[in-house]
Amino acid sequence: MDAERHGAGEHLRGRVAQAREVDHRIGERDRPRRHREDDVTVEGGVHRLDPEQRRRLGVGPDEPVRYRRVRLACGAHVLSEADNWYVPSRLTPEMNRALDETDAPFGRVVRPLAPVRRNIGLRLLEHAARPGRDTPLFAVDAVLASAAGQPVCEVAETYLGAVLGPGAL
Repeated sequence: MDAERHGAGEHLRGRVAQAREVDHRIGERDRPRRHREDDVTVEGGVHRLDPEQRRRLGVGPDEPVRYRRVRLACGAHVLSEADNWYVPSRLTPEMNRALDETDAPFGRVVRPLAPVRRNIGLRLLEHAARPGRDTPLFAVDAVLASAAGQPVCEVAETYLGAVLGPGAL
């Protein structure tokens, strides 16, 4: 069973690498849809930064951190859902305005910072042997830092069965 799960995990990692390219290919009508909620209350309860997350972001207990919940979709298929906590004081006013007022993807908005992503966790999630399009497959936690190394955001992504493509399900 462990060898089977390891093989499935390797397969999923490869498919995720392919799915990341989708962000660059999505047309205007299929752009990621942002579901704006309150800064801390989202589906399933309240999401606050814990002390470890604040440490990774390099912010004190009173420094404002904003929250965005996003879904990356291609057509009618949701590929991933993500909780994104970011430090607005480390972004330009134009970037904050774009994040507050549009559905623009976070990565595209902060591209001028030449961000570097550091994955801090990857977890395979329990699921049926034949997952469906909406089945959570695995979760990735990451910190995005500016080219100068200053953390800008922390993201918790959950990738769904749709990332595997139509022939894989």
